[in-house]
Formats: sequence, C-alpha cells, structure tokens
Amino acid sequence: MDRETFQFIVSLDTVSSDFEKDIIGKYGIWLLKLFYYGSDVTINRIHLNYKLISEYIEFYNKHLSKFDVKDIFQYKNIEFFLYDVENVINNTKYKVDSKDYTKFYEDGEWLIIIPHTEEASNKYGSNTRWCTAAKNNNKFKDYNPKESGWPLYYRINKITGKKYSFHAGDGFRNQIDDSINYIPGLPKKITIKYFKLRLINGPGFKQYEVLSLPEDLKFLYLHIKLKFMHLDKYDVELIPDHLKINFIKIIISQKTELPRGLYDYAPFHLKMRYVEMCISNDLWLYNNELSIAPLDLKIKYIQNMKSAGNHYKQYLTLLPDEINNKLKL
Repeated sequence: MDRETFQFIVSLDTVSSDFEKDIIGKYGIWLLKLFYYGSDVTINRIHLNYKLISEYIEFYNKHLSKFDVKDIFQYKNIEFFLYDVENVINNTKYKVDSKDYTKFYEDGEWLIIIPHTEEASNKYGSNTRWCTAAKNNNKFKDYNPKESGWPLYYRINKITGKKYSFHAGDGFRNQIDDSINYIPGLPKKITIKYFKLRLINGPGFKQYEVLSLPEDLKFLYLHIKLKFMHLDKYDVELIPDHLKINFIKIIISQKTELPRGLYDYAPFHLKMRYVEMCISNDLWLYNNELSIAPLDLKIKYIQNMKSAGNHYKQYLTLLPDEINNKLKL
C-alpha cells in the first residue's frame, strides 16, 4: 500500500485518527485492515463511498448504544457495516411497527419484505429511485394489494446493500428503477410465486423476457406455465430436445393439447396415445395427427366435431369416399 492510499484510508476516520499528528485510531486501523485484506469489491466500495463511510463512522460512534455490534472490528467487510448503519438511521428516521410490513424471507445474505404502509415502503426502499419510496408524489398506494391485486416485494442484499423490487404487474426493478428480467439469486419459492402471479393474472411474459432468463429459470417458467396454462410454439423452442418427450408425457397426462411443433418429437406410440386422448376428450387435432388413428376413431372424432357444431369438413379427406357417402358427412 503506497503512502497516498494509506493517507486516504486513514483520513476517512475523522473520529479517532489524525494523520497530521501521526495518530491512527481504531476506526483507521479497521479501515486499513478491510482495505488490505479485502476483495476488489470491498476496495472499490471504499473508493466509491468514501464520503458516506466517513459519515457513517461518525454516526456509528455517536449512536453506538443503538447497534447490536459494538466492536467495529467485528465487521469483517464494509458492506455489513454500511447495511447496519443504514438500518439504524432508518429506524430512527421512520417510525415503523412490525404490523407495517411482513418479513417474507430472510437468511444471512438476503431480506425480503412486503411493505404495508408508505412509511415502511420509505424505510426499506430508502436510497432508491422507486416511486413507491419517493419523498414527493409517492405512489405506494397504487401498488398496495388493495389497489393492484398483488403485493409489492422489496429484496435487500444485507452484504452489498443492493435493493430490488418486484411486483406482478410491474416486473423486477433494480435500485435505480430500471426494469430487469429477473433478480439474481432470488429464492425459488419467490420466483415460482412471481411467475404464477404474472402468468395467471397478467400481464404475462414477452418472448424476449423469457429468452433472457438463465436456463434453470426458463425450465422453471415452462413447468409453471404448463401447470396453469397451455404452452405455445415459442415455448417449444425453449425446451431442450432431450426433454421434449418428458413434456409431451406431462401434457398428455394433463389432457391438454400439444403446442405446434412438439408433436413431431413424439415417438409413434406417444403420438397414438395423444391422438386417442384428444379423441376421448374432444380436443382439437390437426389432419396429420388424426391421420394415424384407426378408422373407427377417425369416424368417432369427426362425428363428435360435427355434433358439437365445430369445423369438421377438413378431416373428410382422411376417410374413404364410400365411408363419407355412407355416413353422409
């Protein structure tokens, strides 16, 4: 570490250090250790947030009684320190009761909450550009479940301080309110809930959104959509070839129609099972699909289509003329 860097780090401690008097206090020593042993992320964080770090050290020292961690050396990285100080500041600034939010999920790295009041939204959405945490013209009420039909979630990384919001009607948002397609590392149960809300209640997903998902989330998306809705031809493109037969079996067991393009991947015995299932359940079949059925099943299917008032004449080419004449189809 060169002298200039050394002096810069120590200068961030305005509480216990004085470089001009050759005094290096505990906060200066702590910062030097973090910088010397820290990762590139920690070093960059110190450089980018040096003013905030200096202010937070002053706040920590002044309000030490409000912190669970009272020994600065217990903070092994700068991110945990910044996160803790921000929490104490927000707890002081915003009067939020436990009934004002729901703690949906928490582990050593992530906290996910559902704010129920504007005050809670402002607290957990602080240092973002979200309209739901804005000081002026706050839009939290528009995103309240009573108004929108869906809860608003805030996901906070307790290590990096990064924040994300997600709402079924508005998608994922990062801290500066840019729309993003997914939140990295989101717990599976949250992702499932989000996919279900957006698929069932709208607005659904555009193709480019699904294509941009990691492979494991694409697969999860397909399974959830298959459970509640029909797959379409664009979804078929997302299914790896070696898994297409598995999806065909699932769709047959659910007694729903195969999307265009998936039928061709089925071996003959599965095609036959699918056609028989469609005939039994009066589901739509294409000519090439019905063509493999035995004659008696073809006749049964065409008669059922006719009785139900559905289009059926396109299938007549699959029957011998004498059958058509005899049945007067």
